[in-house]
Amino acid sequence: MNALLAWGLVLGEWGLPRMGISGAAVATVAAQMVAMILYAATFARAGGFSDAVARRLDWVEFRHFLSLAMPMGLRISGELAAWTLFLVVVGRLGTVQLAASSIAFRINGMAFFPALGLGQAAGILVGHARGAGGDDEIPAIASQSLVVCEIWMLAMATLFATAPVPLMSIFAGYGPESTRIVETGSLIMKFVAFYCIFDAANVMIGCVLASAGDTRWLARTFLVSSSLFLALLWLVDMIIPSLMAEWALATIFVFATAVIWLFRFRSGAWRNVQVLRRSEVGK
Repeated sequence: MNALLAWGLVLGEWGLPRMGISGAAVATVAAQMVAMILYAATFARAGGFSDAVARRLDWVEFRHFLSLAMPMGLRISGELAAWTLFLVVVGRLGTVQLAASSIAFRINGMAFFPALGLGQAAGILVGHARGAGGDDEIPAIASQSLVVCEIWMLAMATLFATAPVPLMSIFAGYGPESTRIVETGSLIMKFVAFYCIFDAANVMIGCVLASAGDTRWLARTFLVSSSLFLALLWLVDMIIPSLMAEWALATIFVFATAVIWLFRFRSGAWRNVQVLRRSEVGK
């Protein structure tokens, strides 16, 4: 729905008004609204709204939920902010660099979002294992899921590294700067291909740790690491502004985050996080 509405509202096809970038926004919001309605309908069909006891707000449960959920929400918001600021800094180099970087991020979504889906599936298995008291099952879940995700990411990294020009050409358009955008984007896609290999661990282990309840540590650690990344990015922009230097720093940031997540998981500290309240354990 998002794609079809965007096509119609951005370009003015099929009798719809030509709204440009505003049309893309309308299409996205409309698609999200439909998704929300479908989720609510599915939940209602399963009896999600019929239990009066379950509908009643339990402040103890609500506070416990927020203690786990808010750090994760802040971490996701922080990640979006960090990469948005990265594009802002890249945009200071010029419109070609900004356009090429933005397109590279969109192409990277071909690899990232399926990997995120794999991470969420692994997180469900981890949540079930923790709830059943099977913490010893979680390392196997994590390792097997990581292998599957790594295979996917390696395939996409190969595509990005070997066919950057055709991929960039799809989105670069036919304007006077399209050739420069494709050339610049082809170089950027090499960085994207390289960090995809590490992003598998970044996504998968991050989802496993979050589902194990280690959300506070994830939020604190990401806040520190992303702040350091942005500080170094600002220094690079001030001293030696260079697209290659800034993308190299972004690649190092992805690699470092993946390594930190892996060390945290292997330490087993997540086992000490209490997800269920004591009164619920053993039910």
